[in-house]
Amino acid sequence: MGVRTKEALRELVRKTVRAVPVTDAFTELYPEAFGSLMRWGLDGLLTSRALLEEAVRFHPGLTEEASSLPRPAAAELVWQTLFLDRTPLSPACREVVAVLHALGWDGRRKRLSAWRDCYDDLTAADYLDLVFARSGVTTVCMLSDPLNDAEGQVWERLHALDPRFNPVLSVDLLLRDWKKACACLRAKDYAAAEQLDNGTLEAVRSYLRYSIVRLNPLYLAASLPDGYANGGASDADRLLRECILPVAGEAGIPLGIRLEAPGPLSGGSRRAQDGEGSAEFSVLLELCRRHPGQKFLALVSGAELTLPELKAASCMPNLHLAGCAAAGTPGRGAAVRLQGCLDMLGLTMTPIYSGAEAADLLLPAWEQGRSLLESVLCERYAALADAGWSISAEDVERDAAELLGGAFWRFLGRPNPATGL
Repeated sequence: MGVRTKEALRELVRKTVRAVPVTDAFTELYPEAFGSLMRWGLDGLLTSRALLEEAVRFHPGLTEEASSLPRPAAAELVWQTLFLDRTPLSPACREVVAVLHALGWDGRRKRLSAWRDCYDDLTAADYLDLVFARSGVTTVCMLSDPLNDAEGQVWERLHALDPRFNPVLSVDLLLRDWKKACACLRAKDYAAAEQLDNGTLEAVRSYLRYSIVRLNPLYLAASLPDGYANGGASDADRLLRECILPVAGEAGIPLGIRLEAPGPLSGGSRRAQDGEGSAEFSVLLELCRRHPGQKFLALVSGAELTLPELKAASCMPNLHLAGCAAAGTPGRGAAVRLQGCLDMLGLTMTPIYSGAEAADLLLPAWEQGRSLLESVLCERYAALADAGWSISAEDVERDAAELLGGAFWRFLGRPNPATGL
């Protein structure tokens, strides 16, 4: 039966979107088995890259030392610098405040020790359960790089992974810092040389095959190096063409390309209005054309795609867009992007992911994400109702489920492992 009034429609959309379980298609989270790599609690929340970089701007003499500070000391530096000595106005600071608010804790506390006391009775496992339950997230994709020695050691001894966490194999180091990647491969007894000869390329393929078996990743994830689109990264191009793409094809898993969002002063909106395309996205579209049997993910992370780019993406059955509407975008920017994606792609995309580095950040990310989706769906359904189309509760639930993970899993061709949780 259709919804009769706009007020009833808004309430139906709100309740439905809040109830639908979420798949977060890209995060940098770790489960409890990864020990100190898992960032959770106040110290983990306060030591994100963004907050440390912001705090160090007020302490130029600590630029080199900040990255090596123990996590509690780094958290104290950030708290004193950004939350006590100054008002927490930046987006990264507001995320911390939003987490504490979402947990129902008193925002009038100013001493870091008082906030830490709130976490004292919680284990890492308890806290993960709390965050997943309150955020409505049932499963996350976790970026992991076994070339990182700490991560690699965990994978070698890990027998079972928390089913809420689904690995994504990062190939960033291979593409962006081959010299360092080569040293890491040699440390793992792969016969790699800095010159990309045939033996080295086979060693890279062997490493990728082994990692895919060990991690069982949902997809591979890559950030293209600077200059790649202009032919300025020949080693990366060979590694992509002769190692990464062939092995991904053998395994039948997608390759995700991360697109950088423009900074607030970079003129991203002007670029979109003028119809200028992204060089990275052009590379991705060309890869889709050259490899029609290979699936690709565009990990957009709020990068502003032009209408021609969205149109081109809609013509690529082997391409899935994720993150094309960033919940943290100021004003109505995110809603405008989501409206444009719906116009061109319909329900065949995953508009939002958190990119969270700490488990706590799932809370504000998905509060904003659900609010964004509610707003846009309400507008769409109201327009349909005005045109005489009946909207039912089943319609809203089906559409919300597609946009919050269903379309992603369907593109992967895999069942959602968290469905039964």
